[in-house]
Amino acid sequence: MATRELRFSTSIHFRCSSEEKLKIEKYANKSGEKLSAYVRNIAVNTKIIPKATPQMFARIKMVGDNINKIARRANSEHVISTPDILLHVIKNLKTELSNLNSELVNLDECPMH
Repeated sequence: MATRELRFSTSIHFRCSSEEKLKIEKYANKSGEKLSAYVRNIAVNTKIIPKATPQMFARIKMVGDNINKIARRANSEHVISTPDILLHVIKNLKTELSNLNSELVNLDECPMH
């Protein structure tokens, strides 16, 4: 097993308020871990939920707008004139949603976002 010096050869310092420090210490005590082990565990093992970019929101809005257009047309005509058009639109929507999902996965791999 690696010695403590080899396992933890560097340190990180950060600032927080007195209240935040008390809260972190309280959680560390509840977990049964030392403060450094608790903070390290949270920092390394917490799943990061990436923030969506404004461009992603715009693309999601476009998908919603397309769905609304299809619904309005279907309601006004009581039928969609060509199944091929509907299939084409659904295929495009599926591709766009898949692309957005891939972008979110890529953001998830980079926790600094």
